[in-house]
Amino acid sequence: AALRQDDKLLCLAKELYGTAKDRFEAAHADRTANRLAERLMVNEMLTLLENVFLSLDLERNSLHPVHSGWMSVFRHWLHTPSFQKFWPRENERDGLCHEYSPAFQVFVNRVMKEPRKS
Repeated sequence: AALRQDDKLLCLAKELYGTAKDRFEAAHADRTANRLAERLMVNEMLTLLENVFLSLDLERNSLHPVHSGWMSVFRHWLHTPSFQKFWPRENERDGLCHEYSPAFQVFVNRVMKEPRKS
């Protein structure tokens, strides 16, 4: 509900579920004032993904056809600019990855390297 109702999360919502025009606008908007709200929402979404990862044992079962829907969600979310921004690159200390289990970190990094599917 927060993603739909909080104006500070409008660009994130456009990134995730908008049209090509919406995604372009979000990519070029000044989002400085929204950074904290977006970071907190991405963290909540990552928590959901980690719970799914653990519940479905995606470390071993990610290729099973029954999990294809969740794997699509992982790819879609993890390839958005906001997820790329808040999940760290080399030598970043404030990245959200440090709040998650090592197995989940490896999984997320692997999925981020996969090609984005439309």
